[in-house]
Amino acid sequence: MEFKWYRYGEEGIEDAFEIRREVFCREVGFTEDFEFDEGDKTSHHLVCYEGGVPVCTARLLPEGDNCRIGRLRRPAECRGKGYGKATMARVMEKCELLGAKTATLGAKYDKRGFYKPLGFTEFGEIFDEEGIPHIMMKKDLK
Repeated sequence: MEFKWYRYGEEGIEDAFEIRREVFCREVGFTEDFEFDEGDKTSHHLVCYEGGVPVCTARLLPEGDNCRIGRLRRPAECRGKGYGKATMARVMEKCELLGAKTATLGAKYDKRGFYKPLGFTEFGEIFDEEGIPHIMMKKDLK
C-alpha cells in the first residue's frame, strides 16, 4: 500500500473525489452537492493506493485542538481487505503531527463497530444525515 496526502486543487486529489463519487453518489445515491462541500477546500485528503490504483480515501479537517475525520470511503470491491484500517492509522498519525488533542467523526450508526477497536467512543445522540442514522465518535490523542 502507498499513501498520498493532497490539498484542494492539487494534482491527484481527483483520485479521492472519484472514490467518493463511486461510493456515495453512484452506490448510495447521494447528490454531488451533498457529498462535496466547503470542508473539502480546507481539508487534508488521503488516498490509499494498491498497485497504483486508488482503493480508499479519507479527509481530515483540522479544527483547533481537534481534527474532524470524514469521508472514509472504499469501493465495494476493496472492502474487507484492510484498506480502511490502514488509512485510518495514517489519518491518526496526521492528527498527532498537527498537534490535535482529539479526533472526532460522524459514523454511520451501523458502522460504529469499525471505529471502536481503533479507540473511538460514541457521544451525543443519534442523528440523521440524508436518511441514514449517524452517531458522533471521539478519540483522545493526548
